[in-house]
This record gives sequence, structure tokens and C-alpha cells, in this order.
Amino acid sequence: MTALHWAAIALFGPLGIAVLLMLVHPLRRAGKPAAILSVGAAIASLVAALIVFSQVVGGEAITETVRWLPGDGLASRIELGIHLDGLSASMLVVVCFVATCVQVFSLGYMADEPPNDFGRYFTWHSLFIFAMNSLVIAPNLLQLFLGWELVGLCSYLLIGFYYRKPTAARAALKAFWITKFADMGLLLGLIGLYTATGGFEWTAVTSE
Repeated sequence: MTALHWAAIALFGPLGIAVLLMLVHPLRRAGKPAAILSVGAAIASLVAALIVFSQVVGGEAITETVRWLPGDGLASRIELGIHLDGLSASMLVVVCFVATCVQVFSLGYMADEPPNDFGRYFTWHSLFIFAMNSLVIAPNLLQLFLGWELVGLCSYLLIGFYYRKPTAARAALKAFWITKFADMGLLLGLIGLYTATGGFEWTAVTSE
């Protein structure tokens, strides 16, 4: 298997578990089975990230993208995929390692939560891992922005985990709106980059 295959496992493993738990309500509401699946996906992502790092570090960058929509105009310039170099592979290991540690710790820390809430927590955290991984291996700034926005959404869901508590709900809303306001700067930068270069690639930034 190539580094791209292992990177895809690290990226889509947690997403697959998050989607599974969101769709299969009995599994999520069971609590511990959901947590085991989520932790297993996090560990698998960490192992895959370490293999990616071992294959990529010291070598040439690898990029694989797919076009979002065919045709002309802005839609045809939107590409999503995976970019691997020494920096992105290193950050992939860091994200997967920290996320795995958090999930293993949460098995004990959250053990007294009702099964439904226990499963809900691990569902959102698996989605959070996918968002972070899609950000650090983004082949362009547009995917980085999309990953960053999904990270913000997951942060809102996790901060507001105890949504029945008014303080937690207010804290989640505060964090959401503050980050969205700050994200406007990144969005304006993307618009400016596209206006100047006609694309969102990293090379457009480094060459200007």
C-alpha cells in the first residue's frame, strides 16, 4: 500500500465511524460499543499516520486530488484530495496521537455519562478527528478552509456537550460566533487569492 492509501485510512476511518454512529441510533445509544468503535478508528488512524510519516519523510511531496465538479468557472477549479510532505505527515501524526490520547482518556473520564450521551460524545469526536486530518493534509487552501470550518462546528458540539446546562450552551454559542467572526478574515484572504491567481493552490501563495 502506498502512502496515499494509508493517508486515506487515517482520514476516512474516523469519518466512517462518525457517519455509522449518526445513522445507526441503537449503536450510538448503546454507549460503550460506540466508544470502542471510535477509539479503534482513532488508533487505526494513528498507525496509518505513522506509516505515512515513515514513507514520506525525506522524500518528495505527493498530491492526489479530484475535481469537485466538471465544467468551466469557479466550480471546475475546486479540487479536494490529499497532499503529503514532511510537514503535513508530521502534523497528521500529531493530530492522530493527541486525538487517540484524548479518546482513551475519555473512556474513563466520561464513563459515568448515560449511554446515549457517551455514544454522542464519541460520535462528535470522531468527526472532529476527520475535520482536523482533512485540514492538515489539504492540497490547497480551500480544503483547509472547509476543514477549519468543520473543526469549528465540532468544537461547538463538544463545548456544548452538556447542552442542558445554560452555561455550557452559552459557552458553545460564544465560541461558535467568535470563531466564525474570525474566520471572515480567512475567507476574505481566499477571495483575494482567487482574484489574484485564479486558484487556491499552495504554490499560488509561495510564488506571489
